[in-house]
This record gives sequence, C-alpha cells and structure tokens, in this order.
Amino acid sequence: MILFAILLLFVAGSFGLKLVINPPEKPNMITYFVTTFDNNGVPTIDFDRLLVLYTWTTFVTAFAALLIDIGKMWSIVGLSHTTLELAILVLLGNGGKIKNVTFLAWMLFYILLVGAICIFSDFPTDALFFKFQG
Repeated sequence: MILFAILLLFVAGSFGLKLVINPPEKPNMITYFVTTFDNNGVPTIDFDRLLVLYTWTTFVTAFAALLIDIGKMWSIVGLSHTTLELAILVLLGNGGKIKNVTFLAWMLFYILLVGAICIFSDFPTDALFFKFQG
C-alpha cells in the first residue's frame, strides 16, 4: 500500500509540477477562488503551488518511511503534519482568517493529547491510534 501511495504521489506531483511551472494563459482555463465576500475571485495558482509542495513533501516522507524505521518520534512529526492540515482547512473555511481565539487553545490541547497517547501507549496501540487520529 505504501508503494502504491508513493507511486500516486510521484505521478500527482509530476503533473502538478508541470502545471505550476507552465500555468495556463487562456482566461477560460484559469481557476479562481470565489467567496461570498469577494465576487471577483482570486487565481488559485499560488494555492496550486502550495499543494504541489505539500504533495512532494508527502512523497519524500513516505519514501523515507520505507528506508528508515519510524517509531514514536515519527509520531511527533506526523502530528505536526496533521495539525498543519487541520489549520489549513480552518483557514480555507474561514476566508484565510482564524476568527476564534479558542482555536489555538484547542490545537494545543489536540497536540498534547495525541502526542501523550502516542508516546505513552505500547505498540500496536500507539500505531493504531495514530493512524486513526490522522
């Protein structure tokens, strides 16, 4: 399954890299973010570049997982990855702004709770919980 994921990440990253290096120039081929606050829209090319970077980073991480033994310390790296994904989703859903101060407190609680469970649980409970929370 990891080899299949690595292959898909490589293919998606290659297509994405080709797209962001040579973005389409025709106006009808360009995609835009349109929100209720902004009817003009914002071109998505910068967001596409971020997604390509994220895809290649995930590819390198998955490939490294084949070469080295990932253990409890890896769960902290993976937890940071999952936390950033959650923050990106919240930012996208709220128009690029965190509108509630308690969001940061919830993120800290999430990091501490999941990190503690992964570190203090024995194998395979820690791996199953980490995979489930991700």
